[in-house]
Amino acid sequence: MNQKFKQLFNAAKNLGCRSESEVAAMIMKGYHIFVNFTTKFQKQVKCTDLRQEPVNGKIHDRKSMGEDVFWAIRGGSATSFGVILAWKIKLVRVPPIVTGFNIHKTLEEGATKLIHRWQHIAHELHEDLFIRIVAQNSGDKSKTFQATFEFLFLGRHDKLIQLMNESFPELGLQAKDCTEMSWIQSVLFFAGYNKEDPPELLLNRTTTYKSSFKAKSDFVKEPIPKTGLEGIWKMLLEEETLALLLMEPYGGRMNEISESEIPFPHRKGNLYNIQYLVK
Repeated sequence: MNQKFKQLFNAAKNLGCRSESEVAAMIMKGYHIFVNFTTKFQKQVKCTDLRQEPVNGKIHDRKSMGEDVFWAIRGGSATSFGVILAWKIKLVRVPPIVTGFNIHKTLEEGATKLIHRWQHIAHELHEDLFIRIVAQNSGDKSKTFQATFEFLFLGRHDKLIQLMNESFPELGLQAKDCTEMSWIQSVLFFAGYNKEDPPELLLNRTTTYKSSFKAKSDFVKEPIPKTGLEGIWKMLLEEETLALLLMEPYGGRMNEISESEIPFPHRKGNLYNIQYLVK
């Protein structure tokens, strides 16, 4: 598997996945991971064929297995049908320079108001702009709260600032907040590495994340009112361990794909996905 991933990595360095699991998620489901929200991202990876070996040892492609099985395999449970030997995927190019940044806000700095505003606009932002939120407690006895706005924009920072001033001026984005880099550097950046680190680090299958956690998700169709958000923050601060919410927008290309086109149905009508996680 590591050799297969190296081949995929070297052939498509602009894909931007952090691990084998994210490669599979993008190919099979077009799922809501960081790299494929906008129209360009969602069009970036499209599975057009595959080779699969079921239990009887006969190798099938899309034509011989039939459209129903091909559809089912793309639902994220390919191992239920056999071993996937190869994927055939269609890519599109991304710009040579993208912009990423993280902005941190506390409750005293207006995090609640900003998150409430984000709920109304994140799914309608420019197709090249992705903004998600990580809202968490400090995980210690100090019981502090912080919301991190994580951005990725397919382009340079000057265009990004212009778009943000038009769509989300409340956040106050400035040039000093932005980091310009290549697409593969952005993968390192958001995976917690330095953008100058060699991209081959992404081939390391030994995880540095050792602690266990419990998580579940919901799909949000209506914005949560400010009083509801304040109640959530109170619950986070009452936890005796690290607890966080991942809030990731839908909209864009996600709205253009019918719920029956691929097995992942949660698309049009959802504002964002919210994941609750406790470590």
